[in-house]
Amino acid sequence: LSLCVCVCACLSHSLSHTYSFTFHPFSLCLLAVYRTSARKLQGLISFGECFDPTIQRKFLGSPTRKPVIQLVKADKRERKLTYSGPLAPAALSRWIATHSVALVQDLSTESSIESHMAIGVPLFLLLMPDSYEEELGELIVHFRSVAARVREKLLFGYGFKDTEPWPQFAQQLGIDHSSTGAFWMIVGSDMTPTGRDWSTAWLRPPSLGFQIYAMEARGKETAADVTEEKIWKFVNKFLSEVERFSPPDLLAGQVEVEEEEAEAVHAAPQGAEGDAAARNYDKLLRERLSSLQMNFNSGIANVKKALDDVQDSPQQLRGRIPSITSTVSNMELRLKKDLLDLKRQLTNVAQNKEEL
Repeated sequence: LSLCVCVCACLSHSLSHTYSFTFHPFSLCLLAVYRTSARKLQGLISFGECFDPTIQRKFLGSPTRKPVIQLVKADKRERKLTYSGPLAPAALSRWIATHSVALVQDLSTESSIESHMAIGVPLFLLLMPDSYEEELGELIVHFRSVAARVREKLLFGYGFKDTEPWPQFAQQLGIDHSSTGAFWMIVGSDMTPTGRDWSTAWLRPPSLGFQIYAMEARGKETAADVTEEKIWKFVNKFLSEVERFSPPDLLAGQVEVEEEEAEAVHAAPQGAEGDAAARNYDKLLRERLSSLQMNFNSGIANVKKALDDVQDSPQQLRGRIPSITSTVSNMELRLKKDLLDLKRQLTNVAQNKEEL
């Protein structure tokens, strides 16, 4: 279980212990960002605020003179995590969601698999044979080291492919029951490798489903052959591809505009506003095209993988047709939605031409 709490400063108090609060504008701004994120993620974890110095000692060790956002976890190895990222609801929401779970999670139950898939961030999934179990401790050290470097972009989990509940999911992932060795894959619950839009409210997906974004079958490799460098190479290749299609602020977050800067923006000449509007429309259209291209490429890759799996045994193709058809149908729905969104954005640009 995790709790995200905003510990707010109490700057003065009387002898009767009736506290008065004085906030710097930055404190009020941070509190507003925190409450916005809490409203968006209230279906994922619990949120709280603390103004009492006595209780603050339990969170920070001593009363604080500045606001602090902490994620308090039941995991003793990772008891408290303090947010220090951009002052923006989307960036804070993503940080809370990705840090509310373990750095590398043992996905040995259906509930743990569902909760990770539901977060909305791609999941690096290590499916391994039972023979890896004896060397699992050393293996996890490598995965934790890589996971710590990309925590806000990728979740990490592992399971044993011959142990429940994974055999029942193997068909969805296109893994033959007779296959040997481990599988490295990056999966998600939909066809959006860039992850969910953190500016919107988090809702649990209606059902568990797998979409494969990247996959490597490592049949001839043992646990001793796995190194941090190999894991990083696989992860970095995927993230490099995804970041090409992601708007910069999706990964970096946004910083709150100070009041003086806001006044300067309002005082800008009308021509500058027109240029800003044009750049914004261009950016949105490019983002939509990138999403369309990524979803198309991801769908084709999933279909191609299904065909590659039966290349050496074409007699099995007939049995794979239902799952391939389902993948194509999902891709069709996704592309239709992207095309409609693109058409709508083009219409909006035409209707608001006076802003350009």
